[in-house]
Amino acid sequence: MWKLSLFAAAATAIGGFAAGWKVHDWRDGAAEVHAARTAVSTIQRQAAASQTIAVADQAAQDRVRTVTRTLIEKVPVYVSATTDARFPLPVGFVRLHDAAAAGDDLPAVAPDADGADDAASDVAASAAATVIVGNYGACHADQARLAELQAWARSVGLAK
Repeated sequence: MWKLSLFAAAATAIGGFAAGWKVHDWRDGAAEVHAARTAVSTIQRQAAASQTIAVADQAAQDRVRTVTRTLIEKVPVYVSATTDARFPLPVGFVRLHDAAAAGDDLPAVAPDADGADDAASDVAASAAATVIVGNYGACHADQARLAELQAWARSVGLAK
């Protein structure tokens, strides 16, 4: 009889051990399902945010390009050929502008052959205005793109 009790105890222990593993497997499976659902939810949220931000960025870029193009078209109206002839830009202005545009220190920009910074340059004011308007347009486009990138990072929880 004691053999039967020993066998029953062993069978119960084995059954309990097997049931414990089954419950453990179920918990692991539930955790994996939860992780997968969380990942899908995160991806969907990021995709929706990305789509919204991409549309807003495209609208901002289109607006910046339109404004910049319109301003460049108006340069001859506000800086006429007469103005170009009457008010030549000084060499010093051109050197400063070129250094700023290149991100260089002023000594890195070679002085003009004429040497005098207050001498008249061959750059027309209308040409300078066109370049400056284009530069500001590019700056505004970059500024809008950065703002949209920051909005995306906030919307997907990457930035606090």
